[in-house]
Amino acid sequence: MQEENQIKNNSNKGNASKDKKEEINERRKKVAILYGRKPTKEIAKKLGVSVYTILNDIKFLRKKGIIKNASKTREKEKKRIAKRREKVVISYGKKSTKEIAEELGVSVSTIVLDISFLRSKGILKNGGKTREKEKEEIKARREKVASLYGKKSAKEIAGEVGVSVYTILNDIKFLKQEESKKYLPERKYKAMMIEKIKDFYRKGDIENSIKYLDMLQQEVPFTEEEKERFQKIMEQLEAQRERMRRRIETQDLESEEER
Repeated sequence: MQEENQIKNNSNKGNASKDKKEEINERRKKVAILYGRKPTKEIAKKLGVSVYTILNDIKFLRKKGIIKNASKTREKEKKRIAKRREKVVISYGKKSTKEIAEELGVSVSTIVLDISFLRSKGILKNGGKTREKEKEEIKARREKVASLYGKKSAKEIAGEVGVSVYTILNDIKFLKQEESKKYLPERKYKAMMIEKIKDFYRKGDIENSIKYLDMLQQEVPFTEEEKERFQKIMEQLEAQRERMRRRIETQDLESEEER
């Protein structure tokens, strides 16, 4: 009887080990497909594992010759990012950030960071004609949403206005916030948002720091001095994000050389 139980236990362990290996192999196949197309962080998020796990998978795949050297991949990634940013420049001011992200198959935060980068390089003007045109279009759309809200569903409003349901839900959220802001002085609202940005920064969440800073610049009027200060902060955040990306890549290359 004991021997039978031991055989069953060994069999179960063997099956569990086999399932685990199959799971790892399936994940590595996906990593091989996504590598060079998406950053390590995005791959990790998509596959529901840690960045460390993805880095280990990449090392394994390089060792087996399944994926090529990081320097060549980085060059391809740079070209891919450059092409994406060219498309962002074309769509900026004509479509919402969410719509651009959906069209290019990336996250909204990626598009927000692209816009911030393009502004820092002077390719997109912060507060220029493109931004003004976009503001006018958004304002007109939100006025229509406000008139239809309560009479039609979000899906029906989206169909009538010609945007996604997600955009309409964001508009409704914005309109509700605007209603509450009537009772919240602008100065306090600005201070509250700045505290939120600082909190993200302290946690090392650079992407959300940039996203909320960009949002604040759009929602609240600033003096020229404040605009300059916030532009410098945005550039510093961008630089820090780039340093973090390079550090991960350097660690990755050093680990590969050690092997």
